[in-house]
Amino acid sequence: MSPAPNQSCTLKAYIKDGELLVVLSGVLRMQNCDDLKNQLLPSFDATVKTVHLCLAGLTEIDSAGLGVLVGLHMTTRKNKQLLQLLAPTEFQLRLFQVTRLNTVFTILGATEAGIVRERLEVDANSLPLPEVFEA
Repeated sequence: MSPAPNQSCTLKAYIKDGELLVVLSGVLRMQNCDDLKNQLLPSFDATVKTVHLCLAGLTEIDSAGLGVLVGLHMTTRKNKQLLQLLAPTEFQLRLFQVTRLNTVFTILGATEAGIVRERLEVDANSLPLPEVFEA
C-alpha cells in the first residue's frame, strides 16, 4: 500500500568519488519504510565508501523510520562503509538523544553538510540546509 502523497518520503541521490549523498524529504513512517529501503540499498555498492543522509527535509519520523536508519547503519557497517547523518532538525537531534541513537550514529550539523554539498558539487538549490541549527 503506497502512502498518500503528503505522507511520502522522497529522496535525491548524488554520487562522486566514492561518496553517496542522499537527501531525504517528507515523512518517514512505517507506511513508506520498505519503499525507501528498496530505493536506497542498491546505491550502497562496493564503489561507495561514505554514505551521507541529509535529514533536514524530513518533517516527521516515527519509530519505524528510526528502525530504517538503524538498518542502514548496520548495512553500511557490514559493507565497511561510513554512514553520516547530516543536518538533523532540533527535534530529530532530541529524538536521537532520547533514544540514545546519538551514540550509534555519526551526526553532523548544517555546516558540515554544506561542506559535503560543495565537495560533491551539488547545487545549493538542490540541497537547502538550515542556516541556524548546528549539531
